[in-house]
Amino acid sequence: TVFQRNYILCEEGSSVELIDEYEDKNDAINNVYKILQIEKNANFNHTIVQENSFNHSLILSTHTICKESANYNQHVYNFSEGYVRNFHFSDLKETNSQVDLQGFFFLRNSNTSNNKTFVRHSSDDCKSNQAYKGILNDSSKATYFSNTHVDSVAQKTEGYQLSKGILLSKDAYFFSKPELKIYADDVKCSHGSTIGPIDENAIFYLRSRGISKNAAIKMLVSSFINEELNSIVNDYVFEMIEKKLIRYLSEIK
Repeated sequence: TVFQRNYILCEEGSSVELIDEYEDKNDAINNVYKILQIEKNANFNHTIVQENSFNHSLILSTHTICKESANYNQHVYNFSEGYVRNFHFSDLKETNSQVDLQGFFFLRNSNTSNNKTFVRHSSDDCKSNQAYKGILNDSSKATYFSNTHVDSVAQKTEGYQLSKGILLSKDAYFFSKPELKIYADDVKCSHGSTIGPIDENAIFYLRSRGISKNAAIKMLVSSFINEELNSIVNDYVFEMIEKKLIRYLSEIK
């Protein structure tokens, strides 16, 4: 087991882009904990790409502290064959700070992934977004717990949660639990969760146009993630995610 602890400080007015790639092939457990402190008017774009082998387990946790007008964007892409646990916590400490936590996982075989995001609104005029999407095939399993905590002083809060999942097999399983704890009275907060098999009507429509069932499923799965994929502005990240997605789709039977 490897334990790793990182501390990253983004100084006032700075702009940081960090790309974390996990592609471990060894038989081990990697436990990584990152503390991110984002000072006033700083921007942090954080991309996390995971593609570990079957015998490698990854436990990744981040704890982000956002000061005044700080902005933290996190995008997690999990293509791993081994077990992955993603736990990500953010504290909006000062006014006008923002956090966007998004995750995408692509599971197959008997793989398992546990995901959790937690955002604490500790000041006024702050915004948060928590959104996870998953595609599960074979007998894979996933969980996603999202939590928004709004303190009594955190007026003018905007907090949103969303989870979506496509089950490509009757043996696949995805459990989602959104949670709101609101102690202020001037807020805009919402949550939603949609999990189910792929739309049979959409498959029928595509097949009626001469497209095979397998190709139709791949087209619908691609469209499920296409909007997020097209929003990636970094060319290196876009090409990397696109290749991994094509590889995942090629294994769908």
